[in-house]
Amino acid sequence: MFNEGWHGSEGPKREELEGSHPTAYAFYNHPDRFGMLLTCDPDWVGRPGFWWSDTYPQANLDLYTKPIRLKARDSFSFHYELEYLAHPPSKAPH
Repeated sequence: MFNEGWHGSEGPKREELEGSHPTAYAFYNHPDRFGMLLTCDPDWVGRPGFWWSDTYPQANLDLYTKPIRLKARDSFSFHYELEYLAHPPSKAPH
């Protein structure tokens, strides 16, 4: 868990999050008993970013891709999936 003590886009474990390269990120709202699991291909994710605001009831996860160079008529895309969680995730998402 990296978001304890988090304020805006800063937290005590920000470097731990940004230095990670997992294939899955889970968020779970314990009081409301729901969450989500995001899975992605780590070959395309350069680093994750996280932020939230007291103004909005949401957590925000940004996935920054690794730098790529495109030529005329080239394209780029990457895939991720979201899965609803009815229970808190284990430490090792599937």
